[in-house]
Amino acid sequence: MTRPLAYCAIAALSISLAVPNAVHAQATYDDEARKRVAAWNDRCGTLWAELQPWGTARLHSPDEEIARGFVAVLAGRGGPVRMAEEYLDTCVPVIDQVFRSEVGGQCRQWMRELARGPGGGHNALLSEPEQALAGLASNDDLQQAAEQYLGTCVPQYAAAIDSVPSYSE
Repeated sequence: MTRPLAYCAIAALSISLAVPNAVHAQATYDDEARKRVAAWNDRCGTLWAELQPWGTARLHSPDEEIARGFVAVLAGRGGPVRMAEEYLDTCVPVIDQVFRSEVGGQCRQWMRELARGPGGGHNALLSEPEQALAGLASNDDLQQAAEQYLGTCVPQYAAAIDSVPSYSE
C-alpha cells in the first residue's frame, strides 16, 4: 500500500521539478516567435511615429483605395512615401489579421491594460519579458494580462507576420 503512495510522491516531485513556474513558462514558450514579434513591433512603431504627423489614420482604412490614395497624397506633398508604403504593406496586414482573429479583441484589451500599468506596456513585455513580468508581480490583474498577451497574442502576431510575404526584418 505504501508503494503506490511512494510512486505518486515521486511522480509529483518529478513533475514539479520538471515544470518551471507558470510565469517563466509562458514568457519563454517560444522565444524566437517573441523576438520576431518584438522586431516587427519596433519597426512598425518607428514607422508609425515617423508617419503620424502626416495623418496615419488613413493607412488603416478598410478601403485599400483610400490607403493607397493617402500614399499618393504624401508623394504630392514630398512626404515619406517609402515609409508609408512599407507600413501599409508590412504592418497593416499583420495588425488587421490579428485584430480580425478570434482573439483580436482580447489582444487589444490586454494591450490597453498593459499600457495603463507601469513598465512600458506591451512593448516592454515583448522586448524584456522576464523584467516586465517581474515589474508587474505586485499587480495580479496586469500580471495575468501580460501572461495572456504573451501566450495568446504573440503566437497570433507571429503567424500573421509569417503570412505577409513582403515582410522582412
